[in-house]
Amino acid sequence: MQPLILHHLQRIEKEKGIRILYACETGSRGWGFASPDSDFDIRFIYVHPRDSYLSINNPQDTISSIFEDGGEVLDFNAWDLRKTLHHLRKSNATPCEWLQSPILYFQEENFREELWGMAQQFFNPQAAVHHYLGICHNSIKTGIGYGRRSAGTWHIASSQAQSGTPYGDPPGGI
Repeated sequence: MQPLILHHLQRIEKEKGIRILYACETGSRGWGFASPDSDFDIRFIYVHPRDSYLSINNPQDTISSIFEDGGEVLDFNAWDLRKTLHHLRKSNATPCEWLQSPILYFQEENFREELWGMAQQFFNPQAAVHHYLGICHNSIKTGIGYGRRSAGTWHIASSQAQSGTPYGDPPGGI
């Protein structure tokens, strides 16, 4: 599956004129409880060419694409590096989760280690608790509350409610 995912990452790079710095798997596959019908939740961090940042207009800071390929659903979501850094500074847990994914598709040399070091400098436990409680609330309200009680929904909701810190070090012991 990795060659197919890398193919689509390269396709997105060419179509959007960006450079991908880091790509990983999140969701049920990243958490280790995928079901036979689980999609692939690929998350990545990218940069635009330098001149895009020197423009009056801000470059696009998110990318979302879904591909169905070979019977598999590939869900790609990404943040521009500047947006990622902004969210790390606010202790938003999403980029920390991406950096801790055990399934890594691509990274530029030492990218994860360097960004993880920055995340640790800015981490605020109170902000992380609020982030997870908000996600837990929405998970219960939109998923569990309407009869979609998959193991994944329960796991995500309960782990987010219990967590007040990033999950720990990324694989490889940064």
